[in-house]
Amino acid sequence: MDRRVLTTCLACILFALLYWKIFAPPEPVRGPGGTDPQASATTGRSPADSTDAPVPAAGGAPRNGGAPGAPGATPAGAYPATRVGAVEIPPFENEHLKVTFTNRGAAVRQVWLKEHWLTAEGKQERRQGEEHWVSLFPPEATYGDALVLSENVIAGRAARYGLDQVNWKVDDETGADGRRRLTFTYATEDGLEFVKRVEAGPGDHALDVELGVRTLADDWSGQPYQTMILRATGGIEDVERGWFTTEPQGVTMLLDRAGEPTVRQEMASGLEGDPVDASASGQTHVAFVGASNLYFGAMLAPKREGDATSAHLYAEGDHLPEKIRSELVVPIPVSKAGEELKTVSFDYYVGPKDPRLLEDQGLAVFQPLIDLDYGSWESFRWINKLLLVVLRFFHDFTGNWGVGIILLTLLVRICMFPITRTQQLSMQRYSQKMQVLKPKLDALRAKYKEKPQKFAQEQMKLLKEHNAKPPLLGCLTILITFPIFIAMFQILRTAIDLRQAPFVGWINDLALPDAMFDIPGTSFAFNLLPILATIAFVGQMKMAPKPADPQAQQQQKIMMFMPIMFGVMFYGYAAGLSLYMLTSSMWGMFEYKVIRQKLLGDAQREAAAAR
Repeated sequence: MDRRVLTTCLACILFALLYWKIFAPPEPVRGPGGTDPQASATTGRSPADSTDAPVPAAGGAPRNGGAPGAPGATPAGAYPATRVGAVEIPPFENEHLKVTFTNRGAAVRQVWLKEHWLTAEGKQERRQGEEHWVSLFPPEATYGDALVLSENVIAGRAARYGLDQVNWKVDDETGADGRRRLTFTYATEDGLEFVKRVEAGPGDHALDVELGVRTLADDWSGQPYQTMILRATGGIEDVERGWFTTEPQGVTMLLDRAGEPTVRQEMASGLEGDPVDASASGQTHVAFVGASNLYFGAMLAPKREGDATSAHLYAEGDHLPEKIRSELVVPIPVSKAGEELKTVSFDYYVGPKDPRLLEDQGLAVFQPLIDLDYGSWESFRWINKLLLVVLRFFHDFTGNWGVGIILLTLLVRICMFPITRTQQLSMQRYSQKMQVLKPKLDALRAKYKEKPQKFAQEQMKLLKEHNAKPPLLGCLTILITFPIFIAMFQILRTAIDLRQAPFVGWINDLALPDAMFDIPGTSFAFNLLPILATIAFVGQMKMAPKPADPQAQQQQKIMMFMPIMFGVMFYGYAAGLSLYMLTSSMWGMFEYKVIRQKLLGDAQREAAAAR
């Protein structure tokens, strides 16, 4: 096999391996100490929790005859349990969110993002109303509500209190600073009162959540903690699906003492029958748990170490991609009657996966979730972040993301021009020398037709005598452009800034195919930009210098299929990537023209000097 053909094959294999490495899903996370995080997830309890939570006996009566795990505590029925009907709670609204609540389970029912629209047309016209805004959770009748509190019981056992099924009493108050607090309470017959506070104010993208338990009896003696389950999501809407987008994913993160994250991210299809249990240990603590789709997420993070002992992810039932249940195991301290209520507290972020917004809200703990969108290869994430910073600068300067992509592409190509100029000049001069040496090479090939090794030796000798060295900068150009191309691919796939970003004409969303019109009789749209990008790519390759070697010529013909392959691969991808490829190819043709003029001028000067 010819050495150059072999080199091309190896380059294609390397490209495939790099592609797989960058887009491969994260490796399954082993539990602390090397244990399997799935080992205890089937029971809904982590190993660390198995002794913390009291276990009710059959028939709903706790062991030892009192409150769960409370020997000698007040018997059931000694106190009146909370008995209230369904209460209509006015939704919480600020400039970013609209959140609806229900007192059944003291839960969040739905979240609408008022600055993000379902369609590009809705964004352009700034349409208002729930039917136009992005919602985070699937239909309420099918999936569980968020922020539901339930008992952490062994699988198959009945919950004693059924906190997720009962109506809680609710108090609603708004402070002078505009912050609104909902206080949900539920009293049990055996003398415990569960308290849940949810608070938010103007400008917030996160809800402050506090949980506490107090006794109603002065002489209550029981376990100092009630180990409960706090649900972050009962599902997440599946939006913005395309050829290169992923299903919604559940995610959980542990942090070690040095602040290094260990993240587990799974699609619903990977969770069905194989749930995740990420348990804290002496060396790690739970950072957050939640679920996200391509651009938005609902994430629950303990504010203090120890406020959660483990995190669970599940998926089951119909509409599986949307039905990701994420939750924390929470040890709630029990406060005695008359004492100040001791609480565990959480940040519940509901909004876009925007790193600047998270930083402004003081919620940088969720940043690793966005980092995962930049690929599993950490070494190249800085390229994505740098390009996105430059792209935002051009957008702020021009007011148009499409123009920003064009300017970013030109900036990259201009910075690379010295390398590409040197490489192309070397290639042109090498081709010219090979044209001069072609008769001698043909004679050597005929002379050593039966001795290929001897021909190779004589060929190298001839090339060395005439200083005809193949250019070596071609690989350097590929090594520079490939990470930039992959970075643009990932930015356009995940960056919230480019969602529904218009360019010109019919292109109203650079994160989706340009969809000039629907093809009659099919479910496909006609995308013009990838076709133009493919034509420009072919034109750029046709302007490349023709090699003198017949085998190299054959190789160049084979490489002409690469633009067509790219055009087919990315036909249904983001219009912004096609715009990047189109601009890059057009600049490449301009470069070839400039370099040819340079070579022509050099040749004319050499001819004049010879005269």
